Amino acid sequence: MGFVCSFSSYGDAQELTASDGAFNDLFGRKVSVFSDSGLIGAPGDSNSGFGTGSAYYFKELGGASGAVNEVVKLTASNGTGGDFFGDAVSLFGDSALVGGDDNSAYYFANLNNANGSVNENVTLTASDLTAGDQFGDVVSLAGTSALLGAPRDDDAGSNSGSAYYFRNLNSSSGSVVENVKLTASDGAANDQFGFSVSASGDSGLAGAWLDNGRGSAYLFRNLDNATDAVTENVKLIASDGQAGDRFGFSVSLSGNSALVGATEHGSVAVQAGAVYFFRDVSSASGTVTEDAKLIASDGAVGNDLGSAVSLFGDSALVGGDADKAYYYENLATAGGTITETLILTAAEGGTRFTFGDAVSVEGDRIIVGAQSGNGATSRSGSAYTALISNMTTLDVGDVVRTHEAINFQSQTDWVIGETTDDNSLTLSNGTVITVDSVGHSIMIGAMAGSDDNSLTVQGTVRAIDLVIGAMAGNSGNQLIIEASGVLDVTNVFLAGDNQLLIEGDVTDVSDLLTYLTSTTRSTDLFADDGLGNWELVTLGNADSLLSSSFDSTTGFTTIGNISSIPEPGASVLLLGFTAMTSLSRRRK
Repeated sequence: MGFVCSFSSYGDAQELTASDGAFNDLFGRKVSVFSDSGLIGAPGDSNSGFGTGSAYYFKELGGASGAVNEVVKLTASNGTGGDFFGDAVSLFGDSALVGGDDNSAYYFANLNNANGSVNENVTLTASDLTAGDQFGDVVSLAGTSALLGAPRDDDAGSNSGSAYYFRNLNSSSGSVVENVKLTASDGAANDQFGFSVSASGDSGLAGAWLDNGRGSAYLFRNLDNATDAVTENVKLIASDGQAGDRFGFSVSLSGNSALVGATEHGSVAVQAGAVYFFRDVSSASGTVTEDAKLIASDGAVGNDLGSAVSLFGDSALVGGDADKAYYYENLATAGGTITETLILTAAEGGTRFTFGDAVSVEGDRIIVGAQSGNGATSRSGSAYTALISNMTTLDVGDVVRTHEAINFQSQTDWVIGETTDDNSLTLSNGTVITVDSVGHSIMIGAMAGSDDNSLTVQGTVRAIDLVIGAMAGNSGNQLIIEASGVLDVTNVFLAGDNQLLIEGDVTDVSDLLTYLTSTTRSTDLFADDGLGNWELVTLGNADSLLSSSFDSTTGFTTIGNISSIPEPGASVLLLGFTAMTSLSRRRK
């Protein structure tokens, strides 16, 4: 099968910044994602005095590339200094809900048809609002309904807390008050119920991080049919909760499942943090404990894992204070204590970059906030977006993508083309990918019949094993190492009729082996011997394992100028000094 290579790219915008970003805007302090759109809060933005705050709406992220600015800027019509509008954000469809520190929240509709700067369509307030309730400090939008927390409301004692549910915001205007007020049946002074909230369908989840000294969370169902005041259907606690855990510091609800963060939990290390996953909460009653406990494999003192959590289906994205975010999958079947699938960091970040202070996942897309990031201007803040499938298993078929700006370490296999053809991924310069978990590898064309998949490396790839093609039979799968790329891999396995291409002064097998075994790589190359075995390639056996050809007249100097790639079975294509070497297994 021939391979036609296109180096045009499906954009996957990775860094989001504000077009008017300024020092200490705190852009990225809170984030929310829905489909291919994102909402980023910047509560430090000084539109009408210090800390007026704003929020920024981004759409069609899948069609963008590089660093991108917002499509719409959201502000409150009555915004003043100290409101910190944008300290709470939630996105659903092209509608947004934004809160802050002014005891209000603001609803914006039809953002896909907006541009420039817009004010709210509806202002949300509580019917029994008292100054200091912190109403709107946390918000969650589900469809056209909203859930807002007021953790310092005093219904059941000073700072016992409450939450408020609003319906039909799409048909509302002006200022509205809640349809339902939510409280805990056992609420007490200083519980701070409503410190965190999340809505899904017509259910709501509210955290009370100081309840009983350990913390708890409360689930409410059928809120669309509720009126006045209601108490919970289910109370969620940790089976191993301890005093000071802060269970309920963060919460996320997705359908039938719930996620609760306990930032000070210390089973791994002091204040390392943990997150608790609950299944089947829609049919639960009474008080329940978790089905699985999520920790970080590199958990350490003071990491505060769980300070930000986001749940979609049975996948979770979790942040903390370690300048990292953690992705967990397959929670529907998880039990006991589990560690992450991916550890994410900002490629440009450093210590106290605050990457992971805010996280959001919906479908295949994630957004991670870094409120102290460099952003558009020094320390104005940044947010980063990526597709999970780019970092786990890219198996869409006939797709060309680029991954940039986010480093990741995978605890499982990283696959480009598992069962489908023509999945092409470019790892951008400056990005570092690590797959070093024992028993796991990078695979390009993993299964028989998965043809013409490619990984182009402009950044750094670190792994124990990297496999190009399946020995069971596929063709045209390629690993392409550009001049800026670094291959730090222990073993490369090259299956028959698949290719390794290197840009550089590599003109023969001797040069290839020197390249692979240099001090920065120390890589062994194994080739399919045609009998179902991997054989280490040496100068003595290379002629029987690899085929090659040489053309010194082509004259192109960069990979991007190549109009076609040789048929599998042709091998070395030299393009001047900055050449590409193509090595493929020759069938006997």
